[in-house]
This record gives sequence, structure tokens and C-alpha cells, in this order.
Amino acid sequence: MNGMRIIDCTRVLAGPWATQQLADQGAEVIKVESPEGDETRGYGPIVDGESTYFQALNRNKRSVCIDLKTPQGRRALDALLRTADVLVDNVRTPAAAKLGLLPSRIQAEHPHLVHVGVRGFGVDAPEEWRDRPGYDVVIQALSGGMSLTGMPDGPPVRSALPIADLIAGLLVTQAVLLGLLQRQTTGHGSHTAVDMMQANTASLVYHATRQTLAGDAGGRLGNAHAGLVPYDAYKCADGWVAIGCGNDRIWKRLVSALGLPADPSLDINRQRLAQREHVDSLVADAVVHRTMAECDALFATHGVPAAPVQSVSQAVHHPAVKNVTIDGKVLPGVMLQTQTTRTDHTRAPELGSDTDSVLVACGYTTDDVDELRRQGVVR
Repeated sequence: MNGMRIIDCTRVLAGPWATQQLADQGAEVIKVESPEGDETRGYGPIVDGESTYFQALNRNKRSVCIDLKTPQGRRALDALLRTADVLVDNVRTPAAAKLGLLPSRIQAEHPHLVHVGVRGFGVDAPEEWRDRPGYDVVIQALSGGMSLTGMPDGPPVRSALPIADLIAGLLVTQAVLLGLLQRQTTGHGSHTAVDMMQANTASLVYHATRQTLAGDAGGRLGNAHAGLVPYDAYKCADGWVAIGCGNDRIWKRLVSALGLPADPSLDINRQRLAQREHVDSLVADAVVHRTMAECDALFATHGVPAAPVQSVSQAVHHPAVKNVTIDGKVLPGVMLQTQTTRTDHTRAPELGSDTDSVLVACGYTTDDVDELRRQGVVR
């Protein structure tokens, strides 16, 4: 994406994570922040004066601090947009109207732009939902996933991964790329709204069709799978191992690996589903005295999909994982490695660190920027 300029008017997680992915692929991303800054700059823990949360989502960007609530600030934003290819924002409609970010205005004033907005709920949602905030926990709760997460006898559980925000972020990158492809064909920009509620409810996939077609979405199964057995996490001598028996051939390999007795009544998945507790007990008894390393080696030898349940520390240092190191600090790696993925990563910017240079490059003089600073419009 070298040569593409993206104006990032997002904050918190979904939007910043999406634009960081684009920056990882070579796009120039200019993060536009209010004088208060993205609130995640204050999310703990704070290490060496910087938020670990903010650092995870904003590398390879430049920061411009503009008060878009002022007419001068909105003019400065328009100056930026005239030089850009893409605008991404996650501002709800009432605020978007005040900040000059309404899609209708953007498309009228900047018809070349690919404009992607992230919203909790779609523009066609009922009025009482349309402009409500779409924080991850809210969308996880509303979109049904939380009702399916957790142990059978426990309460609903939020996914530790901010899955609602992550799904939205991936769709933002998809919408940007599709918009650029469309512009290449038509010569015109476009607007796409990423609707978090719609996206995450669609992500129920087979859970949703089980409800709509069979009339029963099932319930919480912990780590188990509603349609496959065995498919769970099982306790070992020193931890846990996850096993995914995705078909009957794998079951036969699992039986061989664990030395389980041959039982024709368990050869077919639907038979195992009918005897879930029995099958799980067989597997659990066979691994409980083995270590995670022993299980991993045994299953790898027999071609059984399985892995030890690792801590975050173990996962980020796994030999199959490539992290990013900036100024001696290890950060999450690039999600997608391509032939053009950048290798010269830069740390997340300080608030407003690039305001002057970016505005001067857009046609402002240094005196103009100094005056805006005196007026409190930029920082």
C-alpha cells in the first residue's frame, strides 16, 4: 500500500487496529486526535510513561492534534482530506455532524475519498439503537456470542479477546481495500459503514443456522463443540491440552495414539455425540497422567490436531510466531505477512508530534500553524 495516505479519525480499538494493519502494509496513516487525545493513551498498565494498550494499536502512524469542534479545525481536516486516499472514522452520527464527518458532506466535498465508518449499529437500525455506543462488551452481549461462552453451569462470559472489535477491524480493512479497488475501476470514492452488531451477529455462523433452521441454538458448553466429539480441553499432569477431532479419520488416529479400546459404536461422530460424556471420559483418563509435552509429541506423531494450552507469555515467544521489536520493546506481530509488508516499524506517536510537519505539507505556513496553536485549535 505504499503511496496510500489514510486519515485515521478513530479511537479506542476497532478503528486504530484496522488502520495499524494498513500501516503495517506500507500505507501512510495520519492519526487525527482531539486535544485530549485517544483515551487509550491512559489505559493501563503504563510502562515508561506509555500505555501498553495504545502501543499495541498505533505503531507506524503519525499524530496530528486538531480540535475538530472549531471551524478552523474542520478546515484543517479538509486540507488533510484533499491530500488523502482514505478516511476512517468511528464517530457516532450526532458527533459526526458537529465534526464535519457526515458521509454526505465528505462525499460531496471529497468525492475521491474512500470513506469507511465504524458504528455500533447500522444507519437502518431502529432509532433507539442507531446512535448507541458500540463498545466490545456491549456488542458481544447483544450479538449472542456471550450467551454461548462459558461453562454449562456458569454465567455468560465475555471473550477475553475483544472479538467484536477485532471482527469490525478486519471488516474495516476489507472495506478500505474494496473501496480502493472500486475507485480504480470507476474513478470515484465511496462510503461504507461497518455495522458491529450486524457483523458480529453474522459471525454466529453455524450457531445462527442451528437456531433459524433447527429452532435450537444450544447453550454454553465450555470448551466443547456442539457438533463434534471429542473437541475440548483436557487436563494433563501439568496443565491442559486441546484436542480437535474434526472427523472420523482423526478419531481413529486418536484411538491409536492413546491406546483406547476399539469400539465400533464410537466410529461415527453422531454416535460419539450421543455418548459425549463417555467419550470425554475415555480421553480425559488417557491424558491425565501425561505431561503437556508428552501429549503434544504423541499427537503430533499420530497426526491428531492438538496443542497444549499456552499462557500469553508462551504464545508470544512460540517459535512459529513473529513479533515486532521497536526500540527494544516487543509488540504483537503483523497479522498478515506479504511481500510488501514493512520491516521498518516505528513506535506509536506522541500526541500531536507531527501536527506541524503534516499541516505545512498540506499548504499551511509555519506562521499559520503557530496562530492555530495560539487559538487552541492544534497542539
